[in-house]
Amino acid sequence: MKAVADVRHRILLDRVGDELERDPWLRLSGVDELVAHDAEQGTGYGASVIAWLDELGDIATAARRLRVHPNTLRHRLRRARELFALDLDDPDVRLAVWLELRRSARPGHP
Repeated sequence: MKAVADVRHRILLDRVGDELERDPWLRLSGVDELVAHDAEQGTGYGASVIAWLDELGDIATAARRLRVHPNTLRHRLRRARELFALDLDDPDVRLAVWLELRRSARPGHP
């Protein structure tokens, strides 16, 4: 059995996700647009951004994880910035994008 200290981070993330569900105004419209675009067009912008963020901005490692060329990942990140007005150079925006994309990727999420 896990101690509370072992799952506290999950509780925090779940509560933030719950708040984003309760109050959609808090969400970045660009992330909702990105998720909808991926679903409708079969693109992988969300997976690309998440991989890049999870790898702390390491293009080479994120590209390997996605099994794409690093230039492909750079292109996807550039297009995500352009198409969905996501300022991925801003650390606060990166955190918000990461939280929202993680929330949207949860099983059972609408």
